Amino acid sequence: MIGNKIAGHYQIEAEIGSGGMGTVYCGLDTRTHEQVAIKHLKPEMARADLIERFKREGAALRNLNHPNIVKMLDAVEEKGNHYLILEYLSGGDLGAVLDHESLPVERVIKLAIEIADALTRAHHLNIIHRDLKPGNVLLAEDGTPRLTDFGIAHIASKNRITDTDVIVGTVDYLAPEVLSGGTVGPQADIWAFGVMLFEMLSGERPFEGETLTATITAIMTAPIPDLEKLRPDTPVALVDLVYRMLARDLQSRVRSVRQVGLELEDILHGRDYIPVATRFDPDTAVDTTIIHRRRHNLPVQTTPFVGREVELGELTKLIRDPAIRLLTIVAPGGMGKTRLALEAARQYMDDSQPTLFANSAFVVELAPISDAGSIVSAIADATDYKFQADGREQKAQLLNFLANKDLLLVMDNFEHLLDGAGLVIDILHAAPNVKILATSRQRLTQPGETVFHLSGMDFPDWETPEDALEYAAVKLFMNSAQRARPGFELTEDNLDYVARICGLVEGMPLGIVLAGAWLTMLTPQEIAAEIEQSIDFLQSTGGEVPERQHSIRAVFDQSWQMLGQRRPGCWVKPSSRFL
Repeated sequence: MIGNKIAGHYQIEAEIGSGGMGTVYCGLDTRTHEQVAIKHLKPEMARADLIERFKREGAALRNLNHPNIVKMLDAVEEKGNHYLILEYLSGGDLGAVLDHESLPVERVIKLAIEIADALTRAHHLNIIHRDLKPGNVLLAEDGTPRLTDFGIAHIASKNRITDTDVIVGTVDYLAPEVLSGGTVGPQADIWAFGVMLFEMLSGERPFEGETLTATITAIMTAPIPDLEKLRPDTPVALVDLVYRMLARDLQSRVRSVRQVGLELEDILHGRDYIPVATRFDPDTAVDTTIIHRRRHNLPVQTTPFVGREVELGELTKLIRDPAIRLLTIVAPGGMGKTRLALEAARQYMDDSQPTLFANSAFVVELAPISDAGSIVSAIADATDYKFQADGREQKAQLLNFLANKDLLLVMDNFEHLLDGAGLVIDILHAAPNVKILATSRQRLTQPGETVFHLSGMDFPDWETPEDALEYAAVKLFMNSAQRARPGFELTEDNLDYVARICGLVEGMPLGIVLAGAWLTMLTPQEIAAEIEQSIDFLQSTGGEVPERQHSIRAVFDQSWQMLGQRRPGCWVKPSSRFL
């Protein structure tokens, strides 16, 4: 072939490389005296289906017309041979570069942004590359990347030319859904792009094996290696992006390559990293971006956190202990378990050393659930995970989704679903970086559980007003009282009654809050007298608290009902202070 001239003016000068289907030569266009690349379909591969694939590559390149995609200059069919005439790039391919040098992180990000731009153009035209790898990224003399080799690309508008049971592409970069025979979509390219990014940063692919079977097994089941350890100077946001590109669960994987490009731009320019979700715009027929950062679903609190500062410090220390994975706050109803857990979750998210997934925290509301079988769905709803209709049971899908997450799950009000507590252990086994903080009136009695007992707030017997304000119960009472009656102050005249109120409810936060709310109509002395007459006085008809906490009586009734269900024939007396 060397020395031959094609179409009368493309002179073949030297071989650049050869693959399974074709050989690429360096050539000269004798009309323009510019170098070109000549891709020749091997004669022994000239079957009808492969000729059609070769022609489609040319058609795809002609339609793509993007500065980061190799330009198609001409297509020639001559004497039974098929050629594509492409722009010549002198910088070799990215794979060869990675074999010989480690790229600076900034260089990796800049290359990845341009590759993402190229893929965005392809996906916009409904073209899926299907063989994305460093060897198919050519480099211009100035280092600019050009995506090439669309020979096995899937073009949505064309009929299929590959048998449905044939897997095409380079196995090291194939997505799990491709290996399992699923539908190949744009997210298969995103997976391959994630493998490339991992390789560009670390110098090695995330899933490898000594045999083809071992490699496929690793892709389908092996945990993703620790990229931060392999390349410590990689920004946390970039590590996070790579891991989300390599999510085996399609619902968890980055939704579009456009999103990948946007996040890379943010990382490059040091802007606050905010993942984006995508939606389809029917007017432009492309996906547009909407800002969406779902690091948590913690409810917004309209009142300050008051009176449990010591307990919060102790609880936060336990949560940050790597040896503790399951922590349960145990206390009777009305003791403030939920509020303490939510505040601890906020502290966890504000950790000064965020981990891979930015210390996400999600609260799972279990109180509305009546059976343990619904816990899986409750967790999915809380974390915004959507189950797939692929035949797998929902529990298996959820465990797979959580497997590589680094987050805190707040399982609130677990006491009536203890039969389902085994799911907690399943999650901890499947997801090594997940911690669970449960609140319950009873411990979960699961292996490895650490119990944090929460009792009533401390309150004074008799102090000066200044000293009394150091007690947690008084702080909380004053917070509630001043919302009910702005300007209310603790004085020597009312201190005894405030202390008596806190003592009568045994430091129970719910009782203190309900008592303070009565200051709209009564004095502290009158409130104390009413509580001494009957606990039914402590009730509210509205506010932010759930219906089960609208009165102290309701809290006790629920506890007694639960205990009666678990111990038939057993009746438990309330505290003598409330009789």
